[in-house]
Amino acid sequence: MELIDAVRAELHSSRDISKLLAGCACLSHFVRSANQGLHKSSTLGMLALLANRFPRVRSATAEHMYLALLSLHEPSGDDENAIHLLSSNCWDAPTSATKDVRKQLYAAVGLELPPFMLKECTRAAKAKAVDGEGSYAALVHDVGF
Repeated sequence: MELIDAVRAELHSSRDISKLLAGCACLSHFVRSANQGLHKSSTLGMLALLANRFPRVRSATAEHMYLALLSLHEPSGDDENAIHLLSSNCWDAPTSATKDVRKQLYAAVGLELPPFMLKECTRAAKAKAVDGEGSYAALVHDVGF
């Protein structure tokens, strides 16, 4: 567990692509672990790398995670869903385009969204609610009430 935490700390906000790729390969080996703590921590690290600013790192992470999930002894239906999401998405696209897929991946591997992603979801929901109220007010005004 200490090794995974050290790797994740070293990769956090790193701009060295070779270091990020090596860390991704290291974390991918622990995704297959039978120990739930190791599996969860390494999976969280891999999911964080899927949001990296470098497309090469995102692509390599998706590939490593795909291979790690394929090599599980008994993949569940959720793992099959995660494998499909990893293989069907273009990870070279901007991170804003992959945001929804990353949220689905968190659910597919059975992990909760991190707090910063939850804040983004609530902000988006509030913005939609405000837009809906504005359109209703415009409708009432147009009708003449």
